[in-house]
Amino acid sequence: MDEAVISARDLQVADDRPPITMDVTEGLTLLIQGRESHATELSLVLGGRVRPRAGSVALGGETLGPRKLFKRVALAGAPEIDTLERATSAKETIREQIAWAQPWYKPTPKDPMSHALAEPWLEPLALDIDPKTAIGSLRVIDRIRVRVLCALIARPDADLLIVDDIDQLRAVDLRDELLRNLKAVAEKLPVIASSVNPDAYHIADTIIDLRER
Repeated sequence: MDEAVISARDLQVADDRPPITMDVTEGLTLLIQGRESHATELSLVLGGRVRPRAGSVALGGETLGPRKLFKRVALAGAPEIDTLERATSAKETIREQIAWAQPWYKPTPKDPMSHALAEPWLEPLALDIDPKTAIGSLRVIDRIRVRVLCALIARPDADLLIVDDIDQLRAVDLRDELLRNLKAVAEKLPVIASSVNPDAYHIADTIIDLRER
């Protein structure tokens, strides 16, 4: 078995959910979860945004608490942390994220799409948009791509990217398209995507079906 990027041991994210034990390796991993199974809570726990009820999480073989996971895991797709302002342009959204991610003394770029924190991810994400466009006017898939981009900008030294609830894209073809984007990202950085739909098995490198646990 390949070395685990992130591991959970007897991890309980809600009182009415059984503990989870799993190992996630390199590439794109798809977590299949049941509806109403606290899937977002699992993403938040693995990303260090909330504390688990019980159990532990190890990243790179090192057991870490939420504070350290928070610094090393990029997280997108969870409305609790990355809902975008629909009236704000994509340019200003990305520009603001860069301003927060870099040292205070560095100037904020006029063209955020060419900035070193953003540009490497545009091609893998297939994010080809007019930056002047308001977030609310973007296609749904492009809004999610912007959220993923912002997560990667916020954690330039991340060990892992987690994308919660890809079922925000209700059309199967759009979910497949996003998963192909995430698989391209996974060539540079391991990715976990969470879904309640098992119809994208053919795209992910690894499937972990948590419905059976």
